[in-house]
Amino acid sequence: MGKTLNTIQTIMKIGKVLSIIVFVCCIIGAAGCVLGILGLAIASAVDTLTLWKIIMAISEGKGGVLTVGGAYFLCIMSAISCIAEAVIAYLALRYFKKELAAGTPFTFEGSKELFRLGLINICVVFGLALFEEIFGVIIWGVWGVTDVYEGSASVSTGVWMLLLSVFFKHGAEIAQSREQENNAGNDGVKEEIKF
Repeated sequence: MGKTLNTIQTIMKIGKVLSIIVFVCCIIGAAGCVLGILGLAIASAVDTLTLWKIIMAISEGKGGVLTVGGAYFLCIMSAISCIAEAVIAYLALRYFKKELAAGTPFTFEGSKELFRLGLINICVVFGLALFEEIFGVIIWGVWGVTDVYEGSASVSTGVWMLLLSVFFKHGAEIAQSREQENNAGNDGVKEEIKF
């Protein structure tokens, strides 16, 4: 059991480091998207022709025609997506810190927090998709934008978190029952010694 637990703890340490990296990258990505929105606003106010050339260069790589409204839409949705992913990465980092402090993932508190993290992940993915559709309809009505935003979030991460939380809870139940058996056995020994 000791070797397996060490392997699990090593994986949790890697998860903690990856959570930090994802959090920082998401913050940088959100800041870049906000700068992109400001850049679009300044460029459209100063020189519309240059802005049009930039957007055409971007749209060639995208394989379609991108409009100014579409560029705003993509920057706004990307910023919101980065912020949402940063929140999930922060919550995951908090989970990994608590798990490493406990020394085992097989705790009731840890499994409950992982379950909550999985639910939040799934809700954020569906919330982003819903917001994308509603915001897309609004932008389509205002600017006639038909560009498609392709989000990067996935429900599978949340589902895996839910499954792992059930597995960790089962392990905590097994550990608790073994501890109760050991305590019951020790109490019986103490009683025999007293008599």
